[in-house]
Amino acid sequence: MFAMYFGRSMSHRCLLQVVRLEDRTVPVAGYFRIVSYNTTSASGAPAPGLDTLMQGFSNEQVNGVAEQIDIIAIQEVQNQVNTSQVVVNQLNALYGAGVYARGSLNGGTTGSGTQGVIYNQLKLQLLTEVAVGTSGTAPAQPRQALRYKFHPIGYSAVNDFYIYNSHYKADTSTVDQDRRNTEAMAIRANADSLGNGANIIYLGDFNVYTSTEECYQTLLSPGNGQAFDPINTSGSWHESTNAAFRPVFTQAPAVSPPGGLTGGGLDDRFDFQLRSGELADGTNLEYVANTYHVFGNNGSISVNGNINDPTSTALPLLPNRTTLLDLLTTVSDHLPVIADYRIVTPPTVTGTQINDGSAQRSRVTSLKVTFNQAVTLPGNPASAFTLVRQGGGNVNLSGTVAGNSVTLNFTGGSMDFDSLADGRYTLTALASQINGGNFDGNGDGAAGDNYVFASAAIPSPATNIFRVFGDSDGDGIIAASDFIQFRLALGGTSVVFDFDGDGSVSASDFVQFRLRFGGAV
Repeated sequence: MFAMYFGRSMSHRCLLQVVRLEDRTVPVAGYFRIVSYNTTSASGAPAPGLDTLMQGFSNEQVNGVAEQIDIIAIQEVQNQVNTSQVVVNQLNALYGAGVYARGSLNGGTTGSGTQGVIYNQLKLQLLTEVAVGTSGTAPAQPRQALRYKFHPIGYSAVNDFYIYNSHYKADTSTVDQDRRNTEAMAIRANADSLGNGANIIYLGDFNVYTSTEECYQTLLSPGNGQAFDPINTSGSWHESTNAAFRPVFTQAPAVSPPGGLTGGGLDDRFDFQLRSGELADGTNLEYVANTYHVFGNNGSISVNGNINDPTSTALPLLPNRTTLLDLLTTVSDHLPVIADYRIVTPPTVTGTQINDGSAQRSRVTSLKVTFNQAVTLPGNPASAFTLVRQGGGNVNLSGTVAGNSVTLNFTGGSMDFDSLADGRYTLTALASQINGGNFDGNGDGAAGDNYVFASAAIPSPATNIFRVFGDSDGDGIIAASDFIQFRLALGGTSVVFDFDGDGSVSASDFVQFRLRFGGAV
């Protein structure tokens, strides 16, 4: 394949992108920070300090990016009014009235509350809320999962995504594990029914001890809704001394926490964000690589330690890091899991230039197609395009790449010497030949469609790509004004009126002009 990188070298292009992201101080459209947090608030309002933590979630730079929270999915919620609304109020106090809203659905539960979601309604629209599974005593799942469908405002529906917010059964008995798998099977059946190509995030408090557990494998099993671990960290996490697992532990942040919270120190990966394959296919909504992390835990403390142990080196860029680490031990007995997502818009065409951009259509010898970002093209770039004369006749093409543009010249077919023959034309850029099919030809934000640039058809006046020899002003008509221009060029070297391309405007060119005078294309 032929790689085409626009403007600057790839290394420079990446550097510019990083600088732009580091400088931002407000939420950016198309970039989303999603948090999953068991706030241990089944009795009502979250513990004091959650607002400070949420501000920390936003201020933390991950890969150089600090992004205001866009979604926080919480578990152990008493109900949406008594718990989720409190979180809405806290976020709106931080970022402005009316910025955040919440879901309204309370799932069925047999204990430890339900789940909830709070989101930035300036960037996201909550389309639907659905309870998944049936809650009840064993062998049923203890709480219904909640499925949310979000639409990123200002973007195509292909970027819509689903979040499954779950709080699976705790503990280690066979019955407990079976109930977790009951919930996982209900979620996968629901997700699979969405069909192939759905953008899905599975998050929450999974209460699993090892990646071999049946419920976890159910989520990762093949099918439309197959889940993937963004950090690919499988194994037996519980009290593992494997250093690779320390940064993913989410419970418990304190050895001896306040009353009502589970203690013992960090030794379990209970909290997750898993993604469907569509969030890593290079187009539309995508997981941002290397952003999945456990807030406040960079693996610098020992197994069964406190998250605020003096040896911790986490959150080095936050000036209130000590306060944040302390609050993680008192607000909840879980740690938040955070990941960033962004919309990758497929490349599109920004414009097609005819000749040098001048109005004349007396001779048309080249077309220049310009893309808005880097694309890959076939080894012969011209094979990504077709040019057809309306009414019949193909034009053979050659292509030359320069920067972010492809210049097309004509090598045969419907031609007069080195110009297109008189007529109206349709240029097509073939999505199947551009960027591996990840090309948005019609500018709707979705990949897979061709770009078409054409003249209006007869009987409408000619537009865009057309040619009629003698048309010096591009109006599609050979009139007195064109004759004046031809007379001035006669005997000279004007490329506009040199029909046969011999380098001079002569009597033979006048013969061609006279044949067309008074006509139109």
